[in-house]
Amino acid sequence: HVDNFVTAIARDEKDKTKWRKLEALRLTSDEWERADLFTQLLAHADERQHAFSSETHPCLQYAIPALEGLYKAWSTRAAKDRYSHFSNALHAGADKIAEYYDKMGDSKAYIISMYLAPDAKGSHFEKHWDVGLQKEAEALMEQVFSERYTKLNAASMQSAATATSSKPGASLKPQTSKRVLSDDESDDDKTQLGSDSTSASKPWYAEYCRYLQTREDIPPGVSHVQWWGRNAYRYPTWASLALDYLPIMAMSVSSERAFSQGGITISKRRNRLKGDIVEGLQCLKCAIQRDLLFKEHGPCSAQEDESLLDAADDSVDTTTNDGELVEGDESKEGGEHSWDEILEDDDNIYEDLSTESPVTTTASTQ
Repeated sequence: HVDNFVTAIARDEKDKTKWRKLEALRLTSDEWERADLFTQLLAHADERQHAFSSETHPCLQYAIPALEGLYKAWSTRAAKDRYSHFSNALHAGADKIAEYYDKMGDSKAYIISMYLAPDAKGSHFEKHWDVGLQKEAEALMEQVFSERYTKLNAASMQSAATATSSKPGASLKPQTSKRVLSDDESDDDKTQLGSDSTSASKPWYAEYCRYLQTREDIPPGVSHVQWWGRNAYRYPTWASLALDYLPIMAMSVSSERAFSQGGITISKRRNRLKGDIVEGLQCLKCAIQRDLLFKEHGPCSAQEDESLLDAADDSVDTTTNDGELVEGDESKEGGEHSWDEILEDDDNIYEDLSTESPVTTTASTQ
């Protein structure tokens, strides 16, 4: 299509000098091959960018793998003869990726978000990082988790410490309170003692290991946000971290788009709008564009109460179409009045009870 377009333009040109320049724009077979290689190189960047550019799902956990993959793709191709025409550009691009990758070390959110992915749980570090970097990532995750656990369970931990200190044997010295193993005790008892001491010194460690060592079965179509919403009761501390780190966006494209939309809202004729008004307008525009305003609401307690009342009214229907008495309608068996009306109108019933003979009363009491 490009060659046909250039040929059509050159055919209409009367000036020979301009005609030669237009004809020179036609690509040769080598140039087409080079253009194809260039599009392949750009495809790597486009694929990695789309990996962590979502606006509706958490994608920060894909930032480190995406940059590592793009750096490897460009740096390895820069040394090949096939891509010699793009060698300088590939080296410059790899250097820029390394610069951004180093800046990731200033924030712990990238590593934590990778641990919060229930389908991976930091497995990328075991596959692609050396042992030293793996230990650094694990130490960072343990520190963040223990701090969050202590913050969430400060009251319970304080009460447990108070209860432990109030026990009679709590004031004994370690030398006198050590338990001497007898000959009939097995190694399992030693293991149990070790786990008990670990639980006492690291109360957060049980939940920490339970999440990392459990292989989760995630149904198809369930996002990480939905999964954490369903499993927050299993891992409350991990879920608390997910609430803080999963909403972090990996790209600033959405924020820049919001600023651009704000620039459209604040025009020359609307240049005195304050921040709260602009914020409300932006939220309203987003709700309208995404059809978030008018949606079918789910069942509520008021509707459930109305349905129960309707069902009760249907069950208390007194007559059928033929005028016959419905089964269970006791108010019509005695005539036109109900039992409570009869009791209210008949004042003599209490006199009959008061004039009851003592013998009958005594017998009934017995």
